[in-house]
Amino acid sequence: MIKPTINGLAHDFTSLELGMFGDLVTPYLIDISYGDEVTPGILKGVHGIDLATTRGMYKANASFTMYKEGYVLLLDQLPEGYSEIIFPVTCTYFQFGQRPIVDVLPQNRILKIDESYRNSDSGGLPVRIGLYTQLIERNGKCLYRRYG
Repeated sequence: MIKPTINGLAHDFTSLELGMFGDLVTPYLIDISYGDEVTPGILKGVHGIDLATTRGMYKANASFTMYKEGYVLLLDQLPEGYSEIIFPVTCTYFQFGQRPIVDVLPQNRILKIDESYRNSDSGGLPVRIGLYTQLIERNGKCLYRRYG
């Protein structure tokens, strides 16, 4: 069982170690967001109460934001048509005295780049990168049963 805190320390953004394109992204990372959901099929009869549900369809999504300086360094390493490159993302959360929490997004592609700047961006220029994500494994488990 994971203890919620050790000496009052809980997981926070500084306990995140990101594995993506080597160590190129991590120093410039502002945020990372990922999630998944299942939308079940619904069987309906002639009345207002559903009869049953199917396993449904699984959908994962992910994105991250990094400073423009890091994005340019990443872009220098990528070839033309880099939306075709499939790469893994590993998010490992470390806290002293606790076992690591590991979330793996095994197959991702860059699909969207969003750059929007304004005069008040005095803390650096952010670049938002949207990903296609096949699935998310949280400590080895996916929300949706993969086989059978």
